[in-house]
Amino acid sequence: MTGIPLEDETRARACHSYENHRPQPWQVTLTVTAQSDAGEVRGSSPFQVVVNEAKGLVIAGWSAGNTAKMATRALSGMAQAVGSRLVWLAIFSPVCLALIGITDGIIRLRRRLRRDNPPGSGTTQYYSRLAPQEAMQPPEEIESVDAPDEQQE
Repeated sequence: MTGIPLEDETRARACHSYENHRPQPWQVTLTVTAQSDAGEVRGSSPFQVVVNEAKGLVIAGWSAGNTAKMATRALSGMAQAVGSRLVWLAIFSPVCLALIGITDGIIRLRRRLRRDNPPGSGTTQYYSRLAPQEAMQPPEEIESVDAPDEQQE
């Protein structure tokens, strides 16, 4: 505030407007400068100003426009996150599918081997599918097995 006070005036009124409510007080300094017969006179004094929230229907500091901007930014951030995940998935899906295929092939092979070779049977049953039964057994065993049956009859 600037100006010249009226004659015999000892008070000056200063007015300032604070836009936003805040819970902590404002730190202000009032400085008064004047010209006197002795020259320039100056005085300062710090003090606190507490701004109380205005009574009304809307909470101080709330704005529909700012809330809409924040919501739009949040939606944009979520869309970016989903898009990034889809790009990563598209790049890594061939690797993942290859690993899944290899794992599935190994599991299927092991199941087939277990089914064809129950515990205690060794590998003869598995190899019997690959070669005829006569090729797997020595000729002596075949003759010795068949010979006693023919002699008993």
